[in-house]
Amino acid sequence: QEAIFDRAAGHLNLALFYTDLGQLDKAAAAYRAASRVEPEFVPARIHLAELLYSQNRPKEAEEEFREAIDNALLPENKGVARDALARFLIRLKRYDEGIEELRLATELIPNHAQTHYFYGVALNSLGKFEEALPYLQHAQQLDPYNVEYLVGLATICRDAGKMDLARKYAQEALAVQPGNQQLQQLVQSLGG
Repeated sequence: QEAIFDRAAGHLNLALFYTDLGQLDKAAAAYRAASRVEPEFVPARIHLAELLYSQNRPKEAEEEFREAIDNALLPENKGVARDALARFLIRLKRYDEGIEELRLATELIPNHAQTHYFYGVALNSLGKFEEALPYLQHAQQLDPYNVEYLVGLATICRDAGKMDLARKYAQEALAVQPGNQQLQQLVQSLGG
């Protein structure tokens, strides 16, 4: 099994090399070879889907994202594939489908901070602050020194009128980067 994985990874590396050279047909062939060697090798399908999307082939890209989900056996791999599909759907402005894929991804990869943060931001953008907040907080708990998450929480809480929470997160962000003037201004603007 390890040898199969190594062969798939080798094809993936070759595909990335061809992508860097702008030889996209060869890159696509190498991504497909990686998927044939190991169908559950999610990164190859995700990269191929992104390549197809960049070539204005969204239908084929979506098929690859969905193949990644269908072929993933491990929950973590399935979650990563759902997260990638969600971001793709959101780029296509298919928000309801994208949000649902993100929700499923958070269940499959409960310790993936970025997925939880993105889901929380998406929910908040739909006016669902109370539903979004636990996901944003969970992301921050998983990655407590991530200034982007802390500033996002501060801003979202401020916009929702939760000033005590907004101040708390802004102060935590400033504690991570005490010399950051923008964070100092944010804390001051929140009365901290």
